[in-house]
Amino acid sequence: MSVHETTHARGDRIAPHRHELGYAALVLEGAYEELSADGVWRVEAGDLIVHPAFHLHLNRFETRGARVLNITLPHALARALDARRYGILRARDPDRLARRATKNSADAVGEALAEAAARSPVPARDWLDRLASDLSAQPQRRINSLARRHGVSAEHVSRAFARRFGMTPARFRAEQRLQTALQALTESALSLAQIAVQAGYADQAHFSRAIAAATDMPPARLRAALA
Repeated sequence: MSVHETTHARGDRIAPHRHELGYAALVLEGAYEELSADGVWRVEAGDLIVHPAFHLHLNRFETRGARVLNITLPHALARALDARRYGILRARDPDRLARRATKNSADAVGEALAEAAARSPVPARDWLDRLASDLSAQPQRRINSLARRHGVSAEHVSRAFARRFGMTPARFRAEQRLQTALQALTESALSLAQIAVQAGYADQAHFSRAIAAATDMPPARLRAALA
């Protein structure tokens, strides 16, 4: 486990990225937006954001800067702490967690995760947020159909969605499939073919290519690495 602090100025933006290891981000000061296939979250001081390995997300510090304590969670530790799913939590005692985490105390992180309360989802602020919710809830529905539902063209949807989320609606859906597959790889004993079907891939070959493109490892080797 390693710990490091990052400081971000107002107006900063971190492009979509992944981390090979999972990590927990404790917001010490300020606030920012985190955007991913899990939606838009507005996080602030005292929030604890748990990122599983290879989770794609971007961060925007448009209205305020922020100071964040990043706590790396190696695969074995993430498994032991049951911290392999994305989540936004409210730390019960963020100051105590920060003090103990800087001493590389895995126990401190485990206690904080056990005591933290799940944050309620932020209400959709406009049609783009509602569209993201629709994409999550209706993975088989065509983009053109969703665009008509929100009263805009498919071309406008693609441009506006990419500005908000850092990815097109098609990539947003692909990332949701990938996260479903990664979760099944780490938490189930399903075969690779079964995971491919469950996650919505056309076939196992398509699934394997998607996993390798995101992680530089074929599914079987990735499963062994995350075990």
